Amino acid sequence: MSITVLKSIEEMDAAVAVANSAENEVDRINALCGLALEPEDAGLRELDPFSRDYRDKVVSIHARISGRRDYDPAKDELSPYLPEISDTRPGPYLSGRTGYVGEILMTQGAILQVLDLKAGQKFLEYGSGEGGIAIEAAKCGVDVTCVD
Repeated sequence: MSITVLKSIEEMDAAVAVANSAENEVDRINALCGLALEPEDAGLRELDPFSRDYRDKVVSIHARISGRRDYDPAKDELSPYLPEISDTRPGPYLSGRTGYVGEILMTQGAILQVLDLKAGQKFLEYGSGEGGIAIEAAKCGVDVTCVD
C-alpha cells in the first residue's frame, strides 16, 4: 500500500471530509488508511516525555489540530463507567444493538485486513479505547503498544 503524505492540517481536513462522504464505514476507513500527516518539528524530542513541558506541548498541538482551544484532559477524557454491566457487556455491546456491534466488528476486521500484520511485527495503536483491534492483533502474535 502506498502512503500519501499530507502537508497541512487543511489537506488532512479535506481528506477526512472526502472519507466521511463514503457510503459505509469500510469505505471511510479504506479512504483514510493510505494517508499520513507530515510530522512537524514540534520540539518534542528534546523534552522529557514525563515532564509538564511535554504535556503542555502535546495539549497545545492537539488544540491546534482539533480547533478545540478549551480542551481540558481532566474534563474531556472522562467517560461514564457502568460497573454493573461493563464486565459482561464491554464497549459497543453496551448499545444493546446487534447492528451497531456488527458494524464495529466489520470495521475492526477491515482495519486488520488492510494492516495485514504478521506475528513479531510491532504495532502502535493510538486512541485504542477498549483495544478491540489491538487485542485481536496481539492474539496473532503482533507486538502491540496502545496509547489512549
